[in-house]
Amino acid sequence: MMRKIRVPFLFVLTSTLSCAQAFAPGNRRPSSLPASPSRSFQLSAFSGGGGGSGNNGINRNRVSSDFGKTQQQQQQPQQQIGTSSGQYGGGYDNYNNDGDMNFGGEYGVEEDGYGPSTSQQFRSDQFLQHISDFCIGCNDFWRGLCIPPLRDFLETKPGGTALSNPLSKIIAGPEYPGISRPLWLVMAGSFATWFNWFGYYIFVVNEELYQYELQTTGRVTTCGGYGTFVAYVFGVFIGAPLVWADIPGGEFVLESAVVWLALSQMNLYRRVNELTQESRDVMGLQGDGRMLHEWWALLPPPMNLVVGLRQIYFLSEYWRVIRGDPPATDYIAQDWLPFVAERRRFSLEELWTGQVPWFWFMKSDFNFENPFNRNQNNNRF
Repeated sequence: MMRKIRVPFLFVLTSTLSCAQAFAPGNRRPSSLPASPSRSFQLSAFSGGGGGSGNNGINRNRVSSDFGKTQQQQQQPQQQIGTSSGQYGGGYDNYNNDGDMNFGGEYGVEEDGYGPSTSQQFRSDQFLQHISDFCIGCNDFWRGLCIPPLRDFLETKPGGTALSNPLSKIIAGPEYPGISRPLWLVMAGSFATWFNWFGYYIFVVNEELYQYELQTTGRVTTCGGYGTFVAYVFGVFIGAPLVWADIPGGEFVLESAVVWLALSQMNLYRRVNELTQESRDVMGLQGDGRMLHEWWALLPPPMNLVVGLRQIYFLSEYWRVIRGDPPATDYIAQDWLPFVAERRRFSLEELWTGQVPWFWFMKSDFNFENPFNRNQNNNRF
């Protein structure tokens, strides 16, 4: 007998309802945020030229924000949707050279006039728009299932609303641009609450990335905190009682929630890679600027923890740079666990063979008199 293929229940439900939500006329939730990033958060290194031109420390073929543009330039309609200097230009091309995820392939027309045909550009742009519509609909659908007081508390606020002290960062909701939450702070909040707060962290960072991408590019490639973590929570709250009551389908719902969260984490790592690649020179990263292997999220512990810790660290550094906050030492990432702050994307072989040290005492230049080598360059921030 042919074995039945189990399609994740949560994915089918979300796909159906999100599509209906996304394409329903007049059913789009208006954003309460400004249409472009606040200039108070514009990094000084970004201000050397217009958007998409010049060398301001950002990979020119990967620009997906409008930092450095004048207000008049922002209001001009995009005549060339696929150009490398346009609003959507180069945001998703040249990204799958080593097997990483990619949305739409190469569709940008280079300035020398060579590139795919107009029909290929249109199909790629249309595909990206469908992805954005799905993600927005998914976020709106699961947001609508939350009670109004909770939605009001989790509403994305302008950057700088929360205070800069650690406790305020822990309890703060999503902000635009996002809040820099260093690894030591995330670990402290997680351990102190038996990892209950870490679920809140997952929601907040996904929602901040969703709002940031929506405001800076007009499109999204993630479902935000509502479409990822809230969907997962509903799946657990529905599936767990069904399993406990021995009702058929309970395990299926529960497994679907776990699969959905794992896929969302992979998408989160992809998005963080895009951001670090754009600001590679500003952040002092090596290689192409991508620090994470997305597929490591599917590996068993501790390898999935490796990519998770690095995501926390580099996303925190990115928000710190965007906000213009002063550098601060993250002792957990930079001293105790040096692999976290490694400024290049290393392989599993390098990690397991000791080429990339796990702990501070595994570093080649370790000495007991100066265990953290404060006066030396340890390939870190």
